[in-house]
Amino acid sequence: MQPEKLESSLPASEDLTRAILENSPDSLGLLDAAGRLLLINETCRNLLAVDDFAAASGKEWRILWPESARPQVDKAMAAARSEGRGRFRGWCATANGEPKFWDVIVTRLSDGGGTARYLTVSRDITDIKRMEDALRRSARSTALTSEAAAELLRRGDPQVVVEDICRKAMAELDCQYFFNFLLDRESASLRLNAFAGVPEEEAREFEQLDYSEIMSGWVARNSEPGRACAAYDLHAKLRDSYGVTAFCCHPLLAQGEVFGLLSFGSRTRSEFNDSEIEIMETLSQYVSMAMARAQMERTLRESDKRKDEFIAALAHELRNPLAAIHNAFSVLNEPGGGAAMPKLRPILDRQLHLLVRLVDDLLDIARIKTGKIELRRQCVDLMSIVTQSVEAAEPSLRSRVQEIGLSLPSEASIIEGDPARLMQVFTNLLDNAAKYAAPHGRIDVTATNDGANVIVSVRDNGVGIPAEKLESIFDLFNQSNRPRYSQDGLGVGLTLARSLVHQHGGKLEAHSGGPGLGSEFLVCLPLLGGAPNERENRQDVTSWTSPVACRALVVDDDRDVADSLVMFLKSLGVEARVIYSGKEALELLADYKPHLILLDIGMPRVDGFETARRIRELPDGRRVHLVALSGWELDKAQAIEAGFDRQFVKPITVADLQQAILAVEQRL
Repeated sequence: MQPEKLESSLPASEDLTRAILENSPDSLGLLDAAGRLLLINETCRNLLAVDDFAAASGKEWRILWPESARPQVDKAMAAARSEGRGRFRGWCATANGEPKFWDVIVTRLSDGGGTARYLTVSRDITDIKRMEDALRRSARSTALTSEAAAELLRRGDPQVVVEDICRKAMAELDCQYFFNFLLDRESASLRLNAFAGVPEEEAREFEQLDYSEIMSGWVARNSEPGRACAAYDLHAKLRDSYGVTAFCCHPLLAQGEVFGLLSFGSRTRSEFNDSEIEIMETLSQYVSMAMARAQMERTLRESDKRKDEFIAALAHELRNPLAAIHNAFSVLNEPGGGAAMPKLRPILDRQLHLLVRLVDDLLDIARIKTGKIELRRQCVDLMSIVTQSVEAAEPSLRSRVQEIGLSLPSEASIIEGDPARLMQVFTNLLDNAAKYAAPHGRIDVTATNDGANVIVSVRDNGVGIPAEKLESIFDLFNQSNRPRYSQDGLGVGLTLARSLVHQHGGKLEAHSGGPGLGSEFLVCLPLLGGAPNERENRQDVTSWTSPVACRALVVDDDRDVADSLVMFLKSLGVEARVIYSGKEALELLADYKPHLILLDIGMPRVDGFETARRIRELPDGRRVHLVALSGWELDKAQAIEAGFDRQFVKPITVADLQQAILAVEQRL
């Protein structure tokens, strides 16, 4: 039937209906009993952008809807026929292709003659639909990310949880693939941690890609042009092999460092929208924080374990020399034990030296960590330092029946450094080599000079070092769990050696072919042009003679330390007295006028700093040479502010004590 005939068939009573339709603000349409479109009003024509209604007039209304919406149209029409009213919602594009979402009510109309007509009232609710969809997506996204956060907090190992979280995200984001790579710091490469969508053997191939640009911290989103990096290599492989068309890759960051990446891919869409990428970014941030937290917990557990191992090792290290010292004094306490003193003296000296060195190493570590260690730099020949270190180590090596070879260049290797600290470096390296070389083993010390640097090698033929331990052996208190032939040491020697080398502008590296193949430590230090300055390189050595008329006062609340130090001073020819508190010292100074006062810092009530300040306020207080003594590393600025002339860490050495006495004599 032609449209004109359809319209002319409307009964005259419908003229009023036509007028109502045309003037309604709603989008209205009129269908005949068969569901064919008779007319639409102007509002509907405007909303649908229809210029020529004739093309649609007389057609089945249902076929004007997209195929996906037609089941709902049919259901609504059936309801209108049987119940008088039907309703549905669906998408239908306008004439110019703009998608709109409609809320449609179909109502059956009937005139007196029984002819049925159907009125359609359509409202454009596209904005409401999009808002509802956005809210639903937001709710799902919030639920997804909240669940992810809860799982990451609840589960102990976030690396295991990542797969569950990402699989749930795949369903939400319409993805078929995800990849999670983590940085293996030992090999400086990415390791596949979790994935979905491809067979494992194929997924492992992606570990071989160069992810250096991703690891610099940028995000690969969809198919940004102009960036040649592994993110696009990964995308290309997924696209070519699996038809992936949308792709997004995020770096995993913790404290500014990239330690992995998380990527998603889809073959059912061309790209991800902003809200979906935001979900991926949020998940990446949550995973980053959880993994960083887990790493921190592992580090704390490892630190706690090392602390326990260190305390056990410290007890062992202290017990050995203390046992020797205890045995020596037991002999001396026996009748006639004094006759054994010539044999016991070197034993006591060695064991006391060992105790002092243990404490000094620990103090040096604390100084380095707090930035308080100072280098007394001068021009030195490093070959002389190495030679002295080897000579100092030879007695210990002989006791272990170990050989040592020394091959050094004939010319001097001049550097700027602290001779005592450099000798400490090589002594620690030689001790370490001896510890891990078997009895009858061999240690070789060689040096080369490339014009800019001097490289010293300390090599042993001992148990070797696994590749994954070549860096961690420099960690504090790390005993490396390697089999060793000596249980000596606290695990601080290598840490201290590397720190001191770095402070000299050099580097210390470990090399090994693996377990059982020995190890080599290379010290590289920058050369300094020219020959050593004889004046700077000369040790200030003054022949010791008994001081004349030097009076000293020792102030320390530890009576054994104070009394033994007075005996020490008297053995050097100094007139010395002792007092056991700062308050008593201040009272004594009214009658006793010392030239030198050695003050313990950590005394109760009136400490050494306060005692020094009060001494300086006395009439003769500016003339006294004040020396601070402490078992702790002192703050130099604080000591100077209190009035001290110099400060020493206990126990004070003979050389330091002589130096203080000589300074007093120069004032007399």
